[in-house]
Amino acid sequence: MSELSGRPPRELQADATRTARRVFVLAGAAVAALSLMPPPADTPLDAVPGFDKLVHLAMYATLGVLALPAWPAAPRWRIALALAAYGVALEFTQGLVPGRMPSLADAVANCTGISIMLGIAAVRARRREAAACSPRATRRG
Repeated sequence: MSELSGRPPRELQADATRTARRVFVLAGAAVAALSLMPPPADTPLDAVPGFDKLVHLAMYATLGVLALPAWPAAPRWRIALALAAYGVALEFTQGLVPGRMPSLADAVANCTGISIMLGIAAVRARRREAAACSPRATRRG
């Protein structure tokens, strides 16, 4: 039992996972809305070459970060594949929106954001595992 809530840790973990999934779904819906709404009139950011690719990269890296706690038991490659498929599907769907057009460069930026997220997650997981196996961690036990 958790001393603060009086609930078993397994229940608390299930609540955290459900909350993470809700946040992920909201973020995914926001990405879809931003991807599929008609483009805004010229903005000052249009003058910055490649800025939109950075936005794509950041959006999909963020989705990846949010997906990890939402599906903690899922292999990272499955999360990456699902997010890549989502990004490609949204890119194709943009062809149906007036003023929008699909872009291979945007799809590559989406996948790059996902890849960066996976790399960071893998490094962090290895560091946690190494710290857990270190002699200092076992002495504290």
